[in-house]
Amino acid sequence: MNGRYLLQISNDRFLVEFSPCERGGFNETSYQETFVFDIVQVNDARRHSIMKGDKVLAPLEDNPAVYAPATAIEGQEGRESSPGMCST
Repeated sequence: MNGRYLLQISNDRFLVEFSPCERGGFNETSYQETFVFDIVQVNDARRHSIMKGDKVLAPLEDNPAVYAPATAIEGQEGRESSPGMCST
């Protein structure tokens, strides 16, 4: 799922638009206020494989359109080879 910021709300918050990503099961555009410290440039994210213990943003179980900080508890993912990742 790709995001782009639409509006700077304050010095440390942005309104982010998340594009649809059919591979990930999200078919509608969604919007979320996001703190600047939670924004990661996509090129930086792709350089790092997710491993056990890494801090990540993950969809909430009861509301998958909203992401929250989480910790990877098992598994490993290679970013560049991940077929489910949408690209711009």
